[in-house]
Amino acid sequence: MMGNILIMADTEFLTAEDLKKIKTIFRDIDGNGDGRLSKHELKRACKTMGVRVNTEHMTTMMKTMDECGKDYLNFQEFDAFMRDLLEAHAVEEQYLKNVFASMDENGDGYATCDEIAKALGISRDTALEMVNDADKNGDGRVNYKEFAELYRRKDE
Repeated sequence: MMGNILIMADTEFLTAEDLKKIKTIFRDIDGNGDGRLSKHELKRACKTMGVRVNTEHMTTMMKTMDECGKDYLNFQEFDAFMRDLLEAHAVEEQYLKNVFASMDENGDGYATCDEIAKALGISRDTALEMVNDADKNGDGRVNYKEFAELYRRKDE
């Protein structure tokens, strides 16, 4: 714990490449080289890492920074924050893949209206609404990318 900012640095979900990227991004985003990232720089860093900025983690971190009277993170705090955020993203991604796989009954990479209704125990009409909401390419079924985008849209 740094001040009142919770640090969760240990993770089993990140690769060496992820850890290297965290260091590189901190250095690149810390434009004035003061060894700290402002809230604005933190948001830029998250976008650069490909992490949705509009997350509960970000909101919590910003609130914690405000409560501590700090308007920046040093590298150790940033590193721990990014590890925690990336781990949460990896766990969410695995969860979504598992849910999608349970819906894709025949394993063809697509979830049809009937497969979704059966897997989720919902009516065909409700499943059809889900397919219509998620189906971006108009093929009448949902692939993993479309499913994940729908889930994340509803989560924001």
